[in-house]
Amino acid sequence: MKEFKIKVKNRMIFLLIVVIALGVVLGYSLSNRDSLIDNNSHIFVRQVGFICGMLAVLLVKLSRSYTTLRDSRKLERAYIQENDERMKLIIRDTSTVTLTLILACLAMSMVFSSFYSSELAQGFWYSILISIIIMIITYLFFNKKY
Repeated sequence: MKEFKIKVKNRMIFLLIVVIALGVVLGYSLSNRDSLIDNNSHIFVRQVGFICGMLAVLLVKLSRSYTTLRDSRKLERAYIQENDERMKLIIRDTSTVTLTLILACLAMSMVFSSFYSSELAQGFWYSILISIIIMIITYLFFNKKY
């Protein structure tokens, strides 16, 4: 259980670093908004909204991790939930199907976009290629691990 507690603390430290980094990016964006806006004010507003949303989600996760560390019952429940083999299988199968569907959608969009713009089709092609490379790397990693 001590190892799991250390694992949760490490996650909290990582989340805290990400929250601080996003806060710095948000502060920089808001302090230099006149030079960043130019003609694309809707893009700037979306970026700031996205960063604020990410900060909110990460702060909620950080607070949940903090309360989990403080309460031994919650820590034990989180340990059981994380080490449940059934949940690991469900997560693995879900991520496999999701990645396959994303690759299929990218391939279809590449074909349809190639009728309109070759640069757009090339961008989709690169994203499919990178996704396949990542898929192969993770397959080889987990194949050796298990």
